[in-house]
Amino acid sequence: MVPGPWHEAVVTVWDRPAVMDRLGGDPDLLAEIVDLLLEDLPPRVAELLRTEPPEATRKLAHGLKGALANVGGDAAAAAMFALERAAIEGRLADLPPLRERANLAWRELEHTLRTWRQA
Repeated sequence: MVPGPWHEAVVTVWDRPAVMDRLGGDPDLLAEIVDLLLEDLPPRVAELLRTEPPEATRKLAHGLKGALANVGGDAAAAAMFALERAAIEGRLADLPPLRERANLAWRELEHTLRTWRQA
């Protein structure tokens, strides 16, 4: 398996410089993307926390992983990746603690992004 930017060894909460590079240094575009993410992701994360079936967990974690990686939320994307892998591999006992880990990583990123938007 080739790791993506969400590989578990990555621990950055928010890699803003990398995202700014991808966006050509446009702070207004970054603000727009962050605002959309802060509107879209909370209900999706809440749904992930309520979801039991492994296939539904996999799909939600996969989508969240991509969204988080795109905005530079490396730690949260890594947590979603771990949850996705556990669901794919059928490691049912691992799903609850990995859901909690993913939720905590998302909350940390969400706090960081909201703080940045209020600055």
